[in-house]
Amino acid sequence: MYTNPELFDRSDYLQQVSDNDVQFCMQQCTMRSSIPCDGDVFDICCEVMAEEGVSGPKTVQEAVDVYLLLRNKVAALY
Repeated sequence: MYTNPELFDRSDYLQQVSDNDVQFCMQQCTMRSSIPCDGDVFDICCEVMAEEGVSGPKTVQEAVDVYLLLRNKVAALY
């Protein structure tokens, strides 16, 4: 439904934005913490990444791979 809303008789409300607009918005944001999520989840993800020998992603595909790894490992814990 997200990628082809017209197939479900819905409208596509995505809007193109420039990189400059995104950068401006990011500069205007104040992060509450250097941790991007719940502290416990962050700690678990860091442990999983260390155990698996995975470092921070440098490409989009690496980010997807790390996300899938973490999602599967964390879900297996619960």
